[in-house]
Amino acid sequence: MPAQVVTIGKINNMNALAEYAEKAMPIVMAYGARMVTGGPVVATIEGDMSNERVAIFEFDDIARAEACFSSPEYQALNDQRDQAGSFEIFIIQVGKT
Repeated sequence: MPAQVVTIGKINNMNALAEYAEKAMPIVMAYGARMVTGGPVVATIEGDMSNERVAIFEFDDIARAEACFSSPEYQALNDQRDQAGSFEIFIIQVGKT
C-alpha cells in the first residue's frame, strides 16, 4: 500500500534549503519517490505556520520510504538540512484513516 512522506520545515535560511534540496532530491527519487506537491504555506487555518514549507512524496510502500530516509546517503545530509531550519518529517499510509 502506498505511503507518503510529509515534511514540514520552518525555514530560516533559504540558501541552505536550496543547497540541501539539490542534494536530497536525487537520493529521494532514487528510492522511487514521486513528488506529490511542495512549496510555501500560503494560508494558515489554525496555528502558526509562518516561514514554513511543505513537501509531500509518495513511495510504493512504507518500507521503501523508511529505507530512503534512513539510508546513509540521506542521513549524511542531516546537518545541512538542519542549517536551513527545523523540520518535522513523518510517514502516512495512503488510504488509512
